[in-house]
Amino acid sequence: MTSQVSLPLWLALIMGALALWAVVDRLLIPGVRYLMRRRFNRAIDELNQRLTDAETDRENLLERLREREQQMGRLMTLYVTTYQLHCTLDPQEVQSTIVDIVINLLGAESFVLFLRSSDSTHYEPVIVHTTDGLLPPPFDQDRYQGGDQLVDAVLAHGSLAFGPVEGSPVLVAVALRVQDVIVGTMVVFRLLAHKDALLHADLELLDVIGSHAASALVASRLYANMSRKLRTLEELISLVKVG
Repeated sequence: MTSQVSLPLWLALIMGALALWAVVDRLLIPGVRYLMRRRFNRAIDELNQRLTDAETDRENLLERLREREQQMGRLMTLYVTTYQLHCTLDPQEVQSTIVDIVINLLGAESFVLFLRSSDSTHYEPVIVHTTDGLLPPPFDQDRYQGGDQLVDAVLAHGSLAFGPVEGSPVLVAVALRVQDVIVGTMVVFRLLAHKDALLHADLELLDVIGSHAASALVASRLYANMSRKLRTLEELISLVKVG
């Protein structure tokens, strides 16, 4: 009643291979998949980190480029300012240049520039600019002999001073120098409406004004006086020759 069933060898091999594949799929494949997924996720994380680092480096480079561009702009502004102050020896042109620089580059609306008198007893207003035609006391007179603590400190010590402080309407005052000798001051009372406050770059501009504005004014005045005396001397010589 019983009989043996024989299977072909190839069928037995196929069934054995399928059984072995089932064992591998159940036991080994999940582990391999886990390891591959872990390595793949790690590679993705490393790639993302590299992309993040590259983006950070890019932002840092752009920021440095912007800083260099701003620095070059400030240097160009200072160069143009210095050149404009010393490119002429006409006193009126020098004063007009100073007004343009203080208004257009510094952004001041109301200001006055004082130079020390020949007898060194007071300071005379050389440039006065205000939109309403009024200056706060004690700067509304034809001379300044002291009275504002901020300006007096600048004239005494040659330092840059910022206000306003109690008892002084001055926003900023800078000493004007000729070869390290204080010969005057520029006093700013109010900025233009579109400018809320002085910027860090304005400090460099104020330093240039303090170092070069007075020397340009004094040089142009000396040149004008010498030219006038020379013309007078030439006229006298001409009269003597005619006589």
